Amino acid sequence: MFNLIKTEIFKLRRQKMIIVLVMVVIAISAFSAYSEINLLIEPGNPVTGRDSFANAFQDIFMLFVIAAFSGFYIGSDFSNRTIQAELSKGHRRLDIIFSKAFVFCISAGFIMLLYPVTVCLIHTIKFGWGDLFNMQEVLYLLRVSLLGIVLNIGTASIYVCFAFLCKDIPKTICVCFAFPILFSVIDSTIGKKIDLVGRLFEYSTLSQLKYIVNDNLSISTILIVFLSSCITIFISITLSGYFFSNTEIK
Repeated sequence: MFNLIKTEIFKLRRQKMIIVLVMVVIAISAFSAYSEINLLIEPGNPVTGRDSFANAFQDIFMLFVIAAFSGFYIGSDFSNRTIQAELSKGHRRLDIIFSKAFVFCISAGFIMLLYPVTVCLIHTIKFGWGDLFNMQEVLYLLRVSLLGIVLNIGTASIYVCFAFLCKDIPKTICVCFAFPILFSVIDSTIGKKIDLVGRLFEYSTLSQLKYIVNDNLSISTILIVFLSSCITIFISITLSGYFFSNTEIK
């Protein structure tokens, strides 16, 4: 499996897609920040860097970027027969899933962090950080960033599952694009009426993002963040294995 991970890292480094994605994220993040500064913020009521950093974690924009990433990174392996080549070399299907999920989820976790960081930087330059930027604020940034990456990795694993379900680029991108929209719709409708559904959604990786930006974060909340991500990853990889094992590769 380690050789497969090395191969996936090499593939990622060779692909221009990752560079394009990073540039797109930074460009859209900058556009979003400047639009908010020039159009949405009322005079005399600026949004500081600290506030913008917290708000950006609750924006679903990055989920659409990762949707495209999952299609071109994993979905393309079915289209260009990379999966078939890996199987013909004797690699186990579970090892193939793990290697692709590992590299994709780690990459997605850091790519998704670019959005709040870029927005925060622009707002800080324009309006300042907000509070005295001391060691406590540095620790706040590190804590939120780390927990954000943990949750984003969990969410990215769902996209891995969709990729192994759809097995091509267009279907993977379409399903992954629809996911955050359906999530929001179900959460705001069925989740409000059925308590069990509401609780499940509340503990999801997407919903937990709004809690990690709080100043006072309890140990129980941090544990929920890690458990939410770990459970999501386990379910997603298990389902990916099921979909892949029931796929006839020709």
